Amino acid sequence: MLKHNHLSPRAFALTVGITILFMAAGGGFSYGFVLNSILIPNDATATFAKLQSAPMLFRAGILSFLGVIMCDILCAWGLYHLLRGANEALAQLAAWFRVAFAAAFAALLSFLVSVLPLSQNASHAVQIHQLLTTFNNAWSLALVLFGIHLLLVGYIVATSGEVPKILGFLAMFAALCYIGTSVAALVIPQYALYKPSVEAVLSLPMALGELSLGLWYLLKGGKAKK
Repeated sequence: MLKHNHLSPRAFALTVGITILFMAAGGGFSYGFVLNSILIPNDATATFAKLQSAPMLFRAGILSFLGVIMCDILCAWGLYHLLRGANEALAQLAAWFRVAFAAAFAALLSFLVSVLPLSQNASHAVQIHQLLTTFNNAWSLALVLFGIHLLLVGYIVATSGEVPKILGFLAMFAALCYIGTSVAALVIPQYALYKPSVEAVLSLPMALGELSLGLWYLLKGGKAKK
């Protein structure tokens, strides 16, 4: 990790806080709104019709995902510098897990980009559905990398004494939710049938885990102690 010691802790904290908030908004828009409104499970025809009715929305979703990936890298960089004083080795490991997630995420975007040239011909409806479904499933599995990152960050936060411990525990609980749901999708037959219900229950703690930490860094992180 590059060490930009000329930047203040407050600058790193603002970087982390702003990027986390952007990722929450961008991810919610691209995945929660765009992808979930276009991809209809087990129905290629309906998915193609949804895509045809909102082509610019789909493109906006891709651009938003790209912004999220860039913010992932910036957030990993900022968190490393904020946490390395408490535990250098774990802070660096956490950062690399997030960078690995961002790299996997960027590679998976190729599935969405591949949809664009196919979206004008209904004969490609099945192929489009397969591409969107593959992205959705593979991205869910890639979240294991993000979950490990968040677990390490939560542990460092909870044991550092520099940030309220409760934020570390919330981050670790959210991390276990990310990892658990991703692994469940891999090992439990027909997990897709239960996924909406599971996500409805866990969505709040998963969101609070990193959002609360981001808000703390945005408002209080890196400020000189009085």
